[in-house]
Amino acid sequence: LLNRGQIDLAVTSPGIYGEVFESTLLLRDIFKLAVHKDNPLAQRKSVRLEELTDQRFIMLLKGLPFRAQTDRIFADLGITPHYIMDATIAPAGAINANAGVTIASQSASFRHLFSENIRFLDIEDVHHTRDIVMVHRKGRYLNRASRQFADFLKQKFSP
Repeated sequence: LLNRGQIDLAVTSPGIYGEVFESTLLLRDIFKLAVHKDNPLAQRKSVRLEELTDQRFIMLLKGLPFRAQTDRIFADLGITPHYIMDATIAPAGAINANAGVTIASQSASFRHLFSENIRFLDIEDVHHTRDIVMVHRKGRYLNRASRQFADFLKQKFSP
């Protein structure tokens, strides 16, 4: 859509880089384990993925960028999780119903993707981050609203 001029700006992860794009890192998001408050893990502050072999994982559909990032995390740790569902959109509904657990980004909490019944636990053995990047085409005119929105995002999120 950026290439075709159908949108002025994109916020994406992973970032889009290249000679024709201007990219601004907004946030280095970290991965968390999202569990329902009734899950016994909810009493903890942190977990290690290697100890979660008995947990039922509900993840995004294979092939989506976030799923590719989480699959890489499991692969790097040599872990094969017990997947019970691949969701086409965020698995929040199933997690909110306490049907399983998922890996979410820390920003999911302030984006209100999950209900107040969800706890986000640190994952001790995961050191990957997820870059949230604002992108627009170099040299392309940005109207006033787009510039104001870009400035707002930079002020709110830029490290």
